[in-house]
Amino acid sequence: MSDRSQIVAHLDRDALWTYRRMVDWTECPHLLTTEKKAFRMNLIDTFGEDSNLIQSMIFGRFQRTKSAELVYSSLDIDALKRAMRGIGNPITGPRKASIDFSGGGDAQCLMVAEGTDIKEIEDYHDKNEITLAKRFVQKLTDMGISPWDVTADAGGLGATVIKYMETDLHFVGINKYFYNQKPRQPKRFKDKNTENHYRIKRLLALSQLKFSCPPCEELLKEIRRRQYELLDHEVVRMESKKRIRARSEKSPDHLDCLVMITQGVQVDGFDFSNTPVPKSTKGAWDKAAQPRTGRLGSIFDKQRPDILKKLGGKNRKFSFGKRT
Repeated sequence: MSDRSQIVAHLDRDALWTYRRMVDWTECPHLLTTEKKAFRMNLIDTFGEDSNLIQSMIFGRFQRTKSAELVYSSLDIDALKRAMRGIGNPITGPRKASIDFSGGGDAQCLMVAEGTDIKEIEDYHDKNEITLAKRFVQKLTDMGISPWDVTADAGGLGATVIKYMETDLHFVGINKYFYNQKPRQPKRFKDKNTENHYRIKRLLALSQLKFSCPPCEELLKEIRRRQYELLDHEVVRMESKKRIRARSEKSPDHLDCLVMITQGVQVDGFDFSNTPVPKSTKGAWDKAAQPRTGRLGSIFDKQRPDILKKLGGKNRKFSFGKRT
């Protein structure tokens, strides 16, 4: 055998044929602390083991893609069908309503629920804003639902209708829903609307959603088609309405109503207390519980007597002094 042949044989044996093994996260002791393990299992439950996000973020298989994926799995759809047959253990809560407006000729949708028990779904096909406003106010008033128990889509056509409902019909205090509001879990979701969709997935997984009204076929169609995009840093965002219309599909009005009416529900395993939230992204929900702490503390809390004592008197007056 020539020297060249021996070199090639040597390379084939020692360099080209190698043994590789993929290490799973469950084999890494530093990832198996109680908090880290619970965090990862919560992500897998939320997004599904086969999603590109989980395959990349948890299993390290780097399947990042710019294409959209379906949000709701076949298991979610089966759970929704059971809920529409009245099977489920809904979370109790007050009677409330949600309204989704559509300016593109689609239906204007009204949904009424008690907690996560959906009591009524109605469609309206009026295009006149004033007529719509009057219908909604009359319907909600007849059902004894107060304005502050109503959440409505405040974008586009909704902004005009809500304004008329409040200023001219005196139905004041409607909760205005914007799709791009900051989420509570910014490391996982791009906006509040995306976060609320995954809240519904968790409700379906726990069988805590129930429909006491007739099944809604439009809702089933919409939930089958809803997609999400995976952004940088493993953040998920629902696809835009513009992209939905580009596929010649209708706006998901009924699903949007379901998102709005369940947005404030506390769901086990979803509102995850151990999910890290950067200080810079903390929103208004934190402000009420957090004491204002400056160099001297807050003059409106229990620290006030101590602060005044440090300043040298009971009724010490603050002054900027005179400029010389």
